[in-house]
Order: sequence, then C-alpha cells, then structure tokens
Amino acid sequence: MKGSYIDLLIRIKNGYMASKDSVMTPYSKIKEDILKILKKLGYIEDFIVDKKNKLDITVILAYENNKPLFTDVKIFSKPGRKFYIKSAEIRTDRSGITSKVLSTSKGVMTDIEAKKNKIGGELLFEIS
Repeated sequence: MKGSYIDLLIRIKNGYMASKDSVMTPYSKIKEDILKILKKLGYIEDFIVDKKNKLDITVILAYENNKPLFTDVKIFSKPGRKFYIKSAEIRTDRSGITSKVLSTSKGVMTDIEAKKNKIGGELLFEIS
C-alpha cells in the first residue's frame, strides 16, 4: 500500500484520533495532490515533502479547540473496485460539511471544481 491514497487518509484519521501533531507517509504524486486539496479545504495545517529524495511526506495536523478538523472519511474507489461519476451526477454539499475528491483527466480536484469545469472522473473519497 505504499502509493495508496487510502493509506494516507487512514494515517491522517488515526493521527487525529490519537491527538498527534503530525504523521508521516511514503511519498507519491497522488498523495501530494490530495494533500494540496486537504490543505486548501482546511482539513490539515500543512505538509512537508522530503526535498532530497522524495521518500516521505510529513503531514502537520490542524485542530480547532483541541478537536480534530475531520473525523470521518468515506472511501468510494478501492483497489478492487473503481467508482466513476459523470459531471451531471455530482451532488455538491452546499452546507460545506462534507467535501468529495475526484481524480479527473485534469488532475485531482474537489466536487465543486469538477462540477464547475463539467468534468467527471473517479470518485476517490468524501471527507467530513
């Protein structure tokens, strides 16, 4: 599971549940793209990529009043079953409680960006 984004999400969730300041994960390009989205959405504080040989990523977790910023993640696409969605089928959460992340032909993006660009793709996960 070295390059799996599922491993990344579970490490972050477990880090939050254990009240850790940061977690480490092996490097992959998709993990870096997902972390950029999580940082933009405010679910993590920051992440640091090992610049020398790109072996590890350190994810700095963010808390609000000593509470984790995300507690639940629902994974749609798994190694044995890919879950694809068309742009017309994307339902965005207007309340802002949950966010979906898709892998599209234009890169990894949120459900709102995919709907705006009228692009479908592989629905990776939903975070709340």
